[in-house]
Amino acid sequence: MTVPWWQDDERLFQALRRALRTADVSPQIADNAKAVYSWRTIEAELAALAQDSWLEKRPDAVLLRDETAALRTLTFEASALTVEIGVTADGLVGQFVPPQSGVVELWTATATEPTSTVDVDEVGWFAINHVPSGAFRCRCRLADGRTVVVTDWVTL
Repeated sequence: MTVPWWQDDERLFQALRRALRTADVSPQIADNAKAVYSWRTIEAELAALAQDSWLEKRPDAVLLRDETAALRTLTFEASALTVEIGVTADGLVGQFVPPQSGVVELWTATATEPTSTVDVDEVGWFAINHVPSGAFRCRCRLADGRTVVVTDWVTL
């Protein structure tokens, strides 16, 4: 009995290699695909972007990017946690709601490990001392060790 090519690992890898050699993929698409693959952890709950102050003040913001606000705020909501992030010229400041301690890891789309890891204090406050370039997301682990929340990807 012959095994179909998609059930034979070696034949599947050969087919994928052929497809990759002949594919014309932009570097941005390749970086985005790598970023998606690197976040395949199933234990993390996705925190969706619920509010972005920059887009609320400027409905035409997608087309006009000539002004910057003093503080841009982003709110990500998940069932277990809301993550509020403020973007300043010097970095990111944030808070967990409801307030609780934990750890925040900042991941960029091209990174294979976190670019920053910071502790979150007992009132839920954290600060990251640089502004990420390109797409980024935060992986938030609460002190209970079981709850992990990952934010949507955002580009500033």
